[in-house]
Amino acid sequence: MNIAIALGGSVLSKNIENLDKLVEQIRKVREECENLLVVVGAGELKKYIDACSENASNAEKDSVGIRATRLSASVLKSYFDDVFPTIPSCSEELRDAFSRSDFVVMGGTEPGHSTDGVAAVGAELIDADMMIDVTDVNGVFEKEGGVKIDSMDFSRLKDVMEGLSCDPGTYSLIDRSAVDILERSDIKLVVVDGNRPGEIYKAVKGDHSGSVVMNQDR
Repeated sequence: MNIAIALGGSVLSKNIENLDKLVEQIRKVREECENLLVVVGAGELKKYIDACSENASNAEKDSVGIRATRLSASVLKSYFDDVFPTIPSCSEELRDAFSRSDFVVMGGTEPGHSTDGVAAVGAELIDADMMIDVTDVNGVFEKEGGVKIDSMDFSRLKDVMEGLSCDPGTYSLIDRSAVDILERSDIKLVVVDGNRPGEIYKAVKGDHSGSVVMNQDR
């Protein structure tokens, strides 16, 4: 199978002092698939977005965030010997990377595209079977009542996301463009808490404790 992982920067930041366990999970996922893409968010480096002048445009803030994600990606990439040697900065470079490698780590690409969106585009590019959204919450929850939804289709996910912020650095769950891409390409989405031991690898095996989103006819 082919897998894309959207690794939330908050998860990377919380585990930054001891990345070995996080890296080990990714290595285990690597063993289960033919092609693997990992897209990393900014995490605590979002503080640089917040530090931008109030006169800065959203595009300028996004550009700062993109640099932060690429720094995070560079740190994670340093733990792997078999990964593509450079960080792709756009879809064309990502396509080229996968023509020469089966394992790529990267950050953001351009203003207006969240790392979730980049991961979704990458998932589409490698014809992924699933995208694992690694966050710091244990799945998708109802807006009212806080009940976790174990399984749903993309329409229901969009309902849950209604009204959530999509300002630079503030994607609360997963941004709408990523959801639209996954839906159109019939790619299963699994949302897990990356701070729970083993959840990333469990997402591949199907015994995780998060949420699954997929088209009804799958």
